[in-house]
Amino acid sequence: MYCERYRCKLSREACLKRQKLARRANARRPGWQRGGSAAVLLSGSHCVDCEQGMKIAAEEKKMKSPTLKICNECGVEKPLSEYDRSKNCKDGHFGFCKSCRRKKVRQRTLAKKRGGSVKKAAGDTILTVDFSRHPHLMEHLQRQAAEAFRTIENQVRYLIYRESKREEAENRTSPGGN
Repeated sequence: MYCERYRCKLSREACLKRQKLARRANARRPGWQRGGSAAVLLSGSHCVDCEQGMKIAAEEKKMKSPTLKICNECGVEKPLSEYDRSKNCKDGHFGFCKSCRRKKVRQRTLAKKRGGSVKKAAGDTILTVDFSRHPHLMEHLQRQAAEAFRTIENQVRYLIYRESKREEAENRTSPGGN
């Protein structure tokens, strides 16, 4: 491309780099310019407000920003408008689309209302427990968990683990075992 400001040939990359350098210099020292035409040419101080350079920068930004994204939950490619914004994510949007996020939140709230929990591993539900018919079991689990300094979920895991170990020991000692 031909730079109208400096009347010389420049690559797009060089133009963008000059704009970036000029913005940095202006941010550090507002109103600062080096003396002499060669120094001004090298500093790129005029590149900040260059109309031609601004067009190139806008085109470059359009090319870099994606318009579609694949949802981590359902695997469907959707436009960015289908994703909630997030400052913590690299591209500025959550990894799950809005409908999948709503489903996850709904599952979590329903599980909490029922007194159980939904845990995910490799996309599958491990365990969902409904204590609404047996509230005394939930109270018993809460007491046991508090005594052992565990969460209710960890207490259930412990009880399942202990039962499986007991069954293994019975199988080893029974004549039909090994």
